Amino acid sequence: MPSPRSVFCFYTTVFDFSGQIHGLTNLRKKDKMGFSMSVLILNKRARFEYHLLESYQAGLVLSGELVKAIRERKISLRSAYVVSYRNGLHLIGLKKGETDYTVPLLLRQNEIEEIRGAITQKNITCVPINIKRVGRWFKTEIALAKGKKEYDKRETIKRRDLERDLRRNGIV
Repeated sequence: MPSPRSVFCFYTTVFDFSGQIHGLTNLRKKDKMGFSMSVLILNKRARFEYHLLESYQAGLVLSGELVKAIRERKISLRSAYVVSYRNGLHLIGLKKGETDYTVPLLLRQNEIEEIRGAITQKNITCVPINIKRVGRWFKTEIALAKGKKEYDKRETIKRRDLERDLRRNGIV
């Protein structure tokens, strides 16, 4: 029988390797501990503008106002970035309308030191990729990133257009 920690899929019939049918299951995306995860806010520009090197999952210290805004998906990550401040890391530039928020991040000390060391290198930054709900907690996926050159961005656009044309013509 498939484990409850299966990967993302919609309601579907599940077969295991022996060929037995296990019926309809709801396989929402789950983390390694078995908690349900759902992405609430996505930063699409981060993948376009940066080469993502290494990612981390961090907890967020939120006020009630921000929790409500995240649930309603009224937060923008487009101009957000991570900085080292005092003993921890903070997410700066979280936008709700015209207001910018700064949110402390919850990470292990060794992860904080890794990120802090990488940020001090030239041309490396740390950007949020998404905000998701894990169980009853809100977490963000942050990534160490290096900015793309203009020709890399053009290459990404060409590849995306080519894949779209292939799908449209039924080749892929």
